[in-house]
Amino acid sequence: IVIVDDDDEILRFLEAELSSQYKVYICRNGKEGLQTILKQQPDLIISDVVMPEMDGIETIKKINERLLKT
Repeated sequence: IVIVDDDDEILRFLEAELSSQYKVYICRNGKEGLQTILKQQPDLIISDVVMPEMDGIETIKKINERLLKT
């Protein structure tokens, strides 16, 4: 699971709840999230929409663009 959010409290909560059953990767903005998602190819992405550097919508669009190219 990749969790992308700029709110540390939300990140800590989700990581604590999910890490006992899943491998969890934490990202603090969409740009970092995109890199992690492309590298790790997770089964699930949890993303905030409003974030610095790259918002959640743009991140998902870029993921789809890269997947369609392959």
